Amino acid sequence: NIKNCALTFGIAGMANFGSAVFCILWSLFLYTGCATFKFYDGLVNSRVQSATYLSTAVTKTLLTVEVKNVGSESVDKYLFSLPKSLDDNLSFIEVFDSDKNRLSFDRESTLVGVDSSTAAQSVFYLIDLPQTLKADNGASTQQLKLTVAYIHQLTPLPAQIKKGGKHFVVYEGLKYFYSPYKTEKLGTKYSFPSDKLKSYPKTGAEVDGKRITYGPYKDVQPFSSADTVRFHFQFHGPYLTMTEVVRDIEISHWGNVRFEEAFQLHHDGATLKGPYEVGMYDRYDHIMGSMASNSDPASVRAFKATLPPGASNVYYIDRIGNVSTSNFRPGKASRDAKKNNKNSVLEMRPRYPLYGGWKTDFVIGYDVPSSQLISIDGISRVHTLNISFGIPFAEPVTDVLVTRIALPEGAHDVKVICPYDIAMEAESKRFTYLDSFIGGGRPLITFSKRNVINLHNEFFQITYIYDSTRIYYKPALIILAIFTLFASSMLLTRLSPSLYSEHDQDIMASEADGLPDEDNKMERQSIEQLIKLKCGGSDSIAKIVKKLEQICNKIKDVVTKKKVENAVREIKQIQQSSSKGSKNKKSSDDTDAKANVNNILKALRQNL
Repeated sequence: NIKNCALTFGIAGMANFGSAVFCILWSLFLYTGCATFKFYDGLVNSRVQSATYLSTAVTKTLLTVEVKNVGSESVDKYLFSLPKSLDDNLSFIEVFDSDKNRLSFDRESTLVGVDSSTAAQSVFYLIDLPQTLKADNGASTQQLKLTVAYIHQLTPLPAQIKKGGKHFVVYEGLKYFYSPYKTEKLGTKYSFPSDKLKSYPKTGAEVDGKRITYGPYKDVQPFSSADTVRFHFQFHGPYLTMTEVVRDIEISHWGNVRFEEAFQLHHDGATLKGPYEVGMYDRYDHIMGSMASNSDPASVRAFKATLPPGASNVYYIDRIGNVSTSNFRPGKASRDAKKNNKNSVLEMRPRYPLYGGWKTDFVIGYDVPSSQLISIDGISRVHTLNISFGIPFAEPVTDVLVTRIALPEGAHDVKVICPYDIAMEAESKRFTYLDSFIGGGRPLITFSKRNVINLHNEFFQITYIYDSTRIYYKPALIILAIFTLFASSMLLTRLSPSLYSEHDQDIMASEADGLPDEDNKMERQSIEQLIKLKCGGSDSIAKIVKKLEQICNKIKDVVTKKKVENAVREIKQIQQSSSKGSKNKKSSDDTDAKANVNNILKALRQNL
């Protein structure tokens, strides 16, 4: 279409611009038409077996469909449909062939050949058949095995029960297989958690304990949704919903992967009627064990979390703090690849039992050795993080699961490989211990998924490139910070922030001591004379001594006066030694003596 458009546009450009625009619009229309799926009604479901399991909070249906082609065209696609009214509760779809090979499928939004009103009430998935189904008038068939799971399909009835009362729920669903193709033979089966059924469709029912079988039904028309079934049965399983779960995973290449998972748990069962009274079994729940559960079957008193084999440093906390009513059994990672690992188990008992309508929130955290979760390609140096997708609990369903993975600082070329459809958020940064803007912070990968159940148990991978030398960046940063601290301390101790010399500070100190202004003025003049004093020329040592004594008498400061007296004493000693010197020279004019006197004066000036 695009090639034809380019050729036509060149010709039409020479003719007129309007014809060219028409050509472009027509080509786009043809291109869009090629992208839609044209429904082929030559397929027939020759035999369908449906098994619906209602024993947990997840409504799971297993379908075995045998397909044959009675039309005139060979096909390699199978169109699978579900009611659109249940689309918000849809949690899981999985398709296999008869050899247990997983088949790929995509959600199809644009169909040609299906009634518009019917299509508006349906959701379609296009499944790739394992091999082309030839048009042989139904001589050959292919078998598909589908797993479809919904959540929030059970409604408590009655909606309120007393403490210790029995819990009943209602399930309503379609009676026949909802398919765009004709079904020649259909058999259905329903499994319940108990044999206590208040009501169920009696026509054609074969009851066998906890199971009811219907059919076979023959020649079921496409999109048969008029007939429904309704079951009212006893349900004492954990009817729990995690309204939101936030998994926070932090990677450290020093050998540890930290997990912290925050849960908001709600009991979806019938709400408690009347006040809550603490009974004998509630007080001694830790001793009575299963007796307490049997006395109050609608409540949830404990649940179990399955953790990785190498989990350690496990904690279980709520808003108050640590919850001590828990038991952790460590697992063991097998070194033999052929043997299965033994998972760790955390048995949790909340502070109070959960009744219908009650809720609680808590956090569990643990560490796992990075060697169990991260593998490194020796050639490309690509690191692969391999982690289970779902939550560690089997019973509750999850409305929203948010997963955050903080990779090491310096990781780049990050890719997320997930077996399920997820909503990715833009990559952000996180700054934790010793992370800095220089290093860029930790890459934070965030994605979410709705309606997560225990069937979402496959692993997802995150690949990234990480330079092994980056592991020494933080130790070097610590060493540099310590060195900078000590160097700054040494420098600051050698710097004086004052704008005055020590001599000026002594004068200011003396003024602060309360000396009269006249005395301060006289003392400053004496010190200035002392600074200018030198022994040279015609000045004799005796004159220097006399001047020093006069200056010393004027000085009031005790410390300064003592320094001058010491200098006078040393100069007198030099004078005495000089007078006993050589007869060729006068002792008072001796050059060496004057030099020594000048040294003493210089030292005195430095000390003032």
